[in-house]
Parts: sequence; structure tokens; C-alpha cells
Amino acid sequence: MWKRILAEKLTWLLDRFPCVCILGARQVGKTTLARMALPDAPHVDLESASVRDRAELSPESFLDRGRSPLVLDEIQLLPSLMQAIKVAIDKAPDGNGRFVILGSASPFLLRQAAETLAGRVGFLDLDGVVFRECKTADPGLDLEESWVRGGYPRAAKEADAEARLVWLDAYVRTFIERDLPRMGIGVRPSLMHRFMMMIAHGHGGVWNASRFAAAAGVSYHTMNRYLMALEAAFLVRILWPFHANVGKRFVKSPKVYLRDSGLYHYLMNLKSREEIESSPYCGQSWEGFCLEQIIRQGQAERLPPKYWFYRTQAGLEADLIVEGRAGRTAVEIKFGSRMEKRTIKNLHQVMVDTGCARGTVVYSGLDSYQVDDGVRVLSAMDRGFPEDVLAPWAK
Repeated sequence: MWKRILAEKLTWLLDRFPCVCILGARQVGKTTLARMALPDAPHVDLESASVRDRAELSPESFLDRGRSPLVLDEIQLLPSLMQAIKVAIDKAPDGNGRFVILGSASPFLLRQAAETLAGRVGFLDLDGVVFRECKTADPGLDLEESWVRGGYPRAAKEADAEARLVWLDAYVRTFIERDLPRMGIGVRPSLMHRFMMMIAHGHGGVWNASRFAAAAGVSYHTMNRYLMALEAAFLVRILWPFHANVGKRFVKSPKVYLRDSGLYHYLMNLKSREEIESSPYCGQSWEGFCLEQIIRQGQAERLPPKYWFYRTQAGLEADLIVEGRAGRTAVEIKFGSRMEKRTIKNLHQVMVDTGCARGTVVYSGLDSYQVDDGVRVLSAMDRGFPEDVLAPWAK
């Protein structure tokens, strides 16, 4: 079983809220996390129609299991249960750790939880496993193989590339044909599949709805709606630009990434490490993978950092601006074994523009070293990655 880095945060939230809502894409391990962190808690799966019928018939008695917390899986299938949870919480307003609700993210579910359980619920966003978590189940796994496989647990532990791609194909088909309609999002399956392919080809690029719409032969409103659907389902990450008041012209549109490197490789028909590293898309795949490792590690913190990217119209850029417990940090991600002086020079300028006290270049080489007082080079193979990107520097 994976040892998830968010388990400690889940128990911390349960000490402070009557209810905790774990949201994430399908098959990322929400149920596994709940069982691992709360092995003795009663667990109810609302995927079963008969269970939902009993819950609708007598919601108060259904929620009274005698032990806390009660774990309710697939809550998006019975959102009306939210009102009964609110009533149960209000009967004992000082009791924290009463309920854990799990659900695949949807706009309706988020709105229902935010409105009905306002002030009573803490949220925990769960993505796929990171490399450090994979190592707990497979100590022999290396970082590059984890990059190839991605973070969906079923795919991450599958060494056979063909079997992994077959699973991902089924995952995408089920998501488009079953999950999106369940979320109340009406899409044309063939157009959504094509749209996901287009997102993969533009992975890490600046979003341009009009360009996507022209290629797909639909309106840009449709493309924006499809993008919001993928974000709500935790399949894409939208990263907004950092704007500093320095009198420069900035890129104002967000960048869009597929969250999972394995899903990206499936959509790009890249089957092996050799195919990926010889592909012109290698750099953007590596960038998205390292970016996710950093962001997912930050989610384990009680107050997660904030993230942006930085790019001017003149082309000066940094892949991440991170603002957290270590202050503000500029991060540039590179695939390659050598570090160019131009990369360091540009990072220094980004730091000046954005007010970052330090900068980190993450790369695929083997050596980590300090360049000067403000900039360091960090190997993604280093044992300290990605925590060292987020932590204060040792003096």
C-alpha cells in the first residue's frame, strides 16, 4: 500500500473541522488514503444503489453509526446527504472529526459542500502519487521510470508499458462517457477526446481559446467550457501568471498542464523512456512532471504555498513562482545534464522583477550545487527534491 504524504494533514484537519472533504480525480487513491489514515473508521460506499436508497429513506439514522469519523465514499452520487450531515453536525457543534466525505470533483459538489457545510468542512485536494510515495511501495523504482508511468496508482505500479496504456485508454473512455455526464457536464465524446489530445500537444503552453476553437471548428466558449470541465475533474492544472508592478508587458493568459505525466504520454502515444527522451516533447513533459512533484508536495503543508508562472512579452520567464513558508522563490525546470549560464542569468533577472529572495533551477543532471547566495541548482534525482524547493535554505 502507498504511504501517502497527505495522511498526516487529513488527521490534522479532522482535529479542527467536523467534516473533511477529500476531492480528486477518479482512481487517485481517495479511498485508500481514508482507509490508511483511519483504519478503524466505518466506511460506506454510495456507489451501491441499495445503500443510496437506505440513505435517502432515513438519512439521520443512516449517518448514526456510533463511531467517528464516518467515511462516505462517492458523495457526489447523493449530494442531498449534505443537508443531513449539516443537521448532524449542528446537533453537536463542538464535535470535530465526525465525517469524511470523498468525491470526484465536480462544480455541483463543490458548490453544495461550500454552501451547505460552510464553516464546518475542511477541504483536502488529492492528486496521484508522487515519486516519494511510489518508493514506499517499490523501493527499486527510479525517478525517470516514475515520470514515464505517471501518478495514477494502477499505472504507477504497472511495469508493463502495454498493460499500462490499455488501462489509461479505458480510464479516458470511462471519464468521457460516464464520469462527465455524472458530473452534470454535457460534452460530445468525440470532441472531448480530440480536445484532450489538443491539450496534450499544447501541454505547458499559454491558453488561447480562440486558437483551439478554430482547430476544433467550435466556438471559443465551448473550448473554455471543456477546459473548465477538465480542471473540475482534476485532469488539468491551470497556472496563472504572476504580475509585478515593474512597468513591463506581461503574458496575461494562464498556462495549462495535464496533471499526470502518464496520461500525457498516453495521449501523445509515447510508450517508453527512450521514445519520450528522443521526442521533441520531452522538455515539456519533464517540466510538467517536476512542477507536479513540487505542487503536490506543497499540498501536504497545513497552509499550502501559492503558485504562479512568470513571463514577459519580451520572453523572460520562470516556470514557477512559489510563495510559502520560505518566502518567494523563482523556479526554472530544465531537462538536460548541463546547466547553461544564460539560464542562471535569466533567473537572476526574474528574481529582481518578482521580488524573489532566491531562485532554484531543477534539472535532470546528477549534481546539486550552490551558484551564489541567491541561486542554486537542484538535481531532481537528489534525495531532497522536491522538499528543498519549498523549505527555507540552511544557513
